[in-house]
Amino acid sequence: MNKYSAWLDLKEGIKHLTEKLHEIEAEIWLEAEKNGNLNPKGGKTFEAGEFKITINHIDSVKVDQKFAADRPELFKIKYEFDKTQYKNLVTSQKSYVDEAITISPNKPNFKVVRND
Repeated sequence: MNKYSAWLDLKEGIKHLTEKLHEIEAEIWLEAEKNGNLNPKGGKTFEAGEFKITINHIDSVKVDQKFAADRPELFKIKYEFDKTQYKNLVTSQKSYVDEAITISPNKPNFKVVRND
């Protein structure tokens, strides 16, 4: 087996295992809900036989930036880097931005598909 086939097989295995994990998590969730072991505003730990299970509810919050700009004293401003806009900056602007950012390489991302 070559490395590309092995990579594809492993990715498929991860996908299958992730699906199976989600199925089991759904079963745990339903059982915890039935037994009153969920805390919709945080976490809750409970025991099931020899296992200790913790289920956390963490809210995700997204702020409407335009709306929040009307009351900046109530919100923390978040500055983000836009690679597309950066490419369109003139040299003096790029120099200024370069002083404000740190660029670190990420782990490479791979995608392999079979040719048909």
